[in-house]
Amino acid sequence: LDMNAKMPENDMAESSEELANRVKPAMDKIAKETEDNGGGKVLIVSHGITIMSFLEQIAPGSTEELISGLKNASVCKVVYQDGKYTVESVNDMSYVEKGKSEK
Repeated sequence: LDMNAKMPENDMAESSEELANRVKPAMDKIAKETEDNGGGKVLIVSHGITIMSFLEQIAPGSTEELISGLKNASVCKVVYQDGKYTVESVNDMSYVEKGKSEK
């Protein structure tokens, strides 16, 4: 995942490596703090590139089919338990279809 490979070297954008080095520790901190406080659900909202970077770090290959990136407002479900991440879903839009059928 090197979506910034063609970006100019002008310090206006971070590289994929810089993004990865920033995102994973932040997610680890959130997961650990939540676990230390008894666990529970956490909603994290972010840009698609950030989410894809995190998913690729914890489950390499999990975003390969996402040529054009994540769909706007899609849901990715990640479970953190006993110090490990598990990706349960990526790019899920089922709530939209459910909402349409309830009209």
